[in-house]
Amino acid sequence: MNHFRMLEITNTCRAWYRTKRLEYLLTRTLHYTESRTPHIMISLVFARPNVIKKMNSHFRKKDTPTNVLTFVLEKTTHSVQAEIVLCSDVIKKEARMLGIPYSWHLERLWVHGLLHVVGYRHDTEKEAQVMELCEQNILKRDIKIKHIL
Repeated sequence: MNHFRMLEITNTCRAWYRTKRLEYLLTRTLHYTESRTPHIMISLVFARPNVIKKMNSHFRKKDTPTNVLTFVLEKTTHSVQAEIVLCSDVIKKEARMLGIPYSWHLERLWVHGLLHVVGYRHDTEKEAQVMELCEQNILKRDIKIKHIL
């Protein structure tokens, strides 16, 4: 099967990230989840707190900035198009609270968003546990991080 993966990044707030690492984690997530979708197009947006707060309020009816939002725009058996929005200010604050490096938390939330793109959810405690285990396996980190999503 011929796979096509595209990652487009929009950084409106000068957030720090490593493109190669994000691409690697995209590939790893698709491999780990055995995604059969040959065409993956992901738009990653780094947004300021006021922007993600408006989005969170509009789409989730939660009037607060959040760390990550995932939107699957189109999904067929042959392709998926999605947008993942990360807020580096919220991620930095949470990383400090958790006592972990910003890059670790950013990568975890990126993988979290990608898992949503391929169909994972965390509406129940069981689903949250499965998703957290997937995140740890993809990231190859055995540390237990409190689920704050």
